[in-house]
Amino acid sequence: MYDVLLRCVLELIPTKPQTALEKRAAQWAQALIRKTTSYFNQQNPCSRVAGLVGYGTGDFHEFAIQQLIKSICQKLEALVREKDDQEARNVLTDDAADTFQDISAKVTPLLKIPSCQSVVERLLHYSRFFSCPSLSESFLSALLEIQAEQFNSIGDNQTGHLSESCCLALWSCYLPGLEHAVMCFIQILSRRPHISHSDAMKLLISSHLPKACCDDPSLYMGVDQILRRLLVSTDGSPVILKAIYIFQCCCYQEETVTAAKQNHQTNHLVPSNLTLLKAMLQIYPSVLSSSQLEAHLKTLWIHISNLIEEVPILDLWSLVVKHQHWYHQALLHAFSIEPSVKDSCCSFIAWFQNPTTKDVFKNPINDFIKCLISQEFLPKKDRTQSLTQALEIQLLMAHGATLAKDGKDLTLLSSCLPADKTAVDEVIFLLEVLDLYSNELGMAGRQAVHNLLGKLALEVSLGNDLNVTADIRCRLDFHLQPSDNG
Repeated sequence: MYDVLLRCVLELIPTKPQTALEKRAAQWAQALIRKTTSYFNQQNPCSRVAGLVGYGTGDFHEFAIQQLIKSICQKLEALVREKDDQEARNVLTDDAADTFQDISAKVTPLLKIPSCQSVVERLLHYSRFFSCPSLSESFLSALLEIQAEQFNSIGDNQTGHLSESCCLALWSCYLPGLEHAVMCFIQILSRRPHISHSDAMKLLISSHLPKACCDDPSLYMGVDQILRRLLVSTDGSPVILKAIYIFQCCCYQEETVTAAKQNHQTNHLVPSNLTLLKAMLQIYPSVLSSSQLEAHLKTLWIHISNLIEEVPILDLWSLVVKHQHWYHQALLHAFSIEPSVKDSCCSFIAWFQNPTTKDVFKNPINDFIKCLISQEFLPKKDRTQSLTQALEIQLLMAHGATLAKDGKDLTLLSSCLPADKTAVDEVIFLLEVLDLYSNELGMAGRQAVHNLLGKLALEVSLGNDLNVTADIRCRLDFHLQPSDNG
């Protein structure tokens, strides 16, 4: 490690120093080399004294590394502070960029060492003042590899993880790094389809992306644009919908943690004609009474339907997608006995599924709900228009939450699930019901779902079933543990 840092210092020595600043840099680098190498000279009195009090050569190496890192950071910071000075501007030439490329290439093997991240951060920050690429491809590629590894585990204090300041510097100066971070998170959701909402939030927060977006509105706009393009190109695939919702939840949580002064940073990014809708969507269903909740759902749909012809569909759709808890409430209240509430909720669901065409799914949704309530199903081939399987499962979950809340027999849902279902599919179904509708179920409803989960766990011997992923086991243990403890 010492040798690598020493080569970095050598790169700072210009071959033919021209300006006063380049000459000072050369003198500093040469003096630093003499100073650090003297620690390893056995004739150095300091070495003999240190050896007598118990400090070995390794300690000298560690101290030398710390001094090198400190000195490099100080000089890079000085150059950044002097960027308005004419001499400093003279340094920011193509030759200087080449020098920085050489330094960043030599630093690459040290990227996973926590003590070297301060140098990495300064290199990233300093690179923004060049008009041409100043960081080596190997350096940037290695940073992206570390970023990908960071998404595979929770926690920001583990060896090899990038610090928050390093991530912020990387995303600010290298936009492909920001896109890479978003795609890493989406890949995790794709590979782990059964990860719980809370675990996915922990994973994203540990990557520092939500915090960076709250601190820097331009990064938030960048992530928002990436997710909007993915939303359109995938026609609202479940993975993208989940990624957008979790990202927004994490940003709101970070805003709460970092105090109210941050709230304006994302609020002002919403078009003025959508600010009222956003305020309505930000109200949490749990703070409303049953009658207020139904009234709010009706008002919400009226407001959305009025905006359909006034604002770009993508702006409206992406805003509602960020607040999917109201879509889940619409699914739940689509089983309401109140006709006006049911009609508004069915219209909301139909629009959410296909925002470019109004009410195209409304009649099939109504028919499917009637079938769920009556337990009489037509084969798909005999239906005039079928819903997607994802939407049918969502409506089944809402129906299951309604049955559990009302104390009905949940085993009735088994006949409604796809014909090729397995016991593991039923477990996943019940876990999703608990995640989406925990508050609405109430204590009795949650206990009913827990009891059924316990029976299914015993029936399928989940401990030996290869189809049960670690995420499902973790969620199952979490929900069944209270019952085991009485």
